[in-house]
Amino acid sequence: MYEWSDIDVAGFIGFCMVLPYILDFLNKQAARANQATKIVTVEKPVIQYKYIDRPVISSDSVKSNKINQVQKDLSIFNGCIQCLVSLGMNKSGAKKKTEEMFKTKNYGSVESFLLDVYKK
Repeated sequence: MYEWSDIDVAGFIGFCMVLPYILDFLNKQAARANQATKIVTVEKPVIQYKYIDRPVISSDSVKSNKINQVQKDLSIFNGCIQCLVSLGMNKSGAKKKTEEMFKTKNYGSVESFLLDVYKK
């Protein structure tokens, strides 16, 4: 078994006398650390956007201006272009031909358009 010497006993008593000061120092350091890491919440400003209604110029109105304001159904118009392309005409030529034909008449179906194209 270990025997305590006078130096060991003196060291232990000295440590016990200094222990309150060490604990006080550590508590102060912990308090400073808590103050330094205190979380502060800041409210972010709410940004509100104002949307302005602007007149929209659609491609429909531009095309109708090109073909003398004749109203056309875009699905039929595009279908006519695609049909001419599938029959071997290049796309720009098919578009020009379709616009030219729609200047004179508003077609109700692709079939009636094809009949008039191949009559001319």
